[in-house]
Amino acid sequence: MERTEEVMETTEEVTEHTEEVTEHTEEKKCLNCGAELPEGALFCSNCGAQANRLVMTEEVPPSSGFFKRNKKLLCIGVAAVLGIGGIIFGVHASGVSALKKELLRDWSKLNGEDGVYIRSILDFSDDEIEYRIETDYSWLDRTIGTFDYKVTGKNKFKAKSSVGSWESYTVEFDDDKSMMIVSPALTSVDREEYWFCHD
Repeated sequence: MERTEEVMETTEEVTEHTEEVTEHTEEKKCLNCGAELPEGALFCSNCGAQANRLVMTEEVPPSSGFFKRNKKLLCIGVAAVLGIGGIIFGVHASGVSALKKELLRDWSKLNGEDGVYIRSILDFSDDEIEYRIETDYSWLDRTIGTFDYKVTGKNKFKAKSSVGSWESYTVEFDDDKSMMIVSPALTSVDREEYWFCHD
């Protein structure tokens, strides 16, 4: 019984507030379907929704918010930034791919004199570089070292020996790409080293 009285009081308060809102509203619309409601209606004649679920309509001035005023311009700006980012990524990826392709060729150099030569080979695979020497005597052939590597730019890669840390190297090619200059030198303490491709 007590609960019923509370519900009745709450219903009366809602009715009073609804009447107050109705008095101050020039036009009432149904929240459910948007149809105009006649003065004092308890239900929408169009959809049957309760009239206390009303929305007041009044002339709303256009928003003066920055984002709403400049929505089209902002969309164009975002599209431009994404487009430029895509182009930069594409150019970078193209340069990385081109360098990787050149590195995977057979690079070597001859050391020695008077008919005694040792062929040094720099053999790049997808993620490893093998530095080895070959002679006319296979029992003297040796792998000197291996390096993990990754191409980081159109003329740069990073390499790491099994005991070292990652170091950056710059690669330059001559016009016909038969000579490669690596600086600093990967296989010595020199400032740079020259490798040749004869394929």
